[in-house]
Amino acid sequence: MNIVMCGVGGQGIVLASQVLSKAAINAGLDVYCSESHGMAQRGGSVVAHIRVGEEVYSGLIPFGEGDILIAFEPIEAMRNLPFVSENGKAIVNTYRIPVVIKSVEPPRDTEIREFFRDHVKKSYFIDATSIAKSINPRTLNSVMLGAASAVDLPFGKEDLKKAIMDSVPERFHDVNIRAFEAGYSRMRELLSSDELSV
Repeated sequence: MNIVMCGVGGQGIVLASQVLSKAAINAGLDVYCSESHGMAQRGGSVVAHIRVGEEVYSGLIPFGEGDILIAFEPIEAMRNLPFVSENGKAIVNTYRIPVVIKSVEPPRDTEIREFFRDHVKKSYFIDATSIAKSINPRTLNSVMLGAASAVDLPFGKEDLKKAIMDSVPERFHDVNIRAFEAGYSRMRELLSSDELSV
């Protein structure tokens, strides 16, 4: 399975990609993870490619071969959608990181959803930032991982929770697991009602 994770610096994408990789290893799978960072540590584009399977030889996902896009920011989601197959899925956090470019009019939310509807088989929009803020703003990555675990991953929910606990200090276990469960529950609601899916 090819997983593309994207967003901007400071959202916890690198840690989230490491958690996914650990979960795959814990499940007895091969994994190859590669990351690219934008020019700014915070605010620059961050993309991680995670390839999981019985035998994996390369870390980069070719255009059009991604199975799942996990996007922490909607504009970055649009930027990285070419990596995803037409039969793939996308999980997109609806919160936008404010960027001021006077000469460019940003796309409206409806335009973003239409764009995804035209280019990917199934996409889900979740306000993961609000969920994280209700628990701890720094748990956005755990909310997104919880949401992804409800959709379709080659390892189980418990593998991901164990990987989170192996990746963060013990004093942050509870808050991250609560955020993970909140993301999982919200995605289950979306899946059962088809709410906000395109």
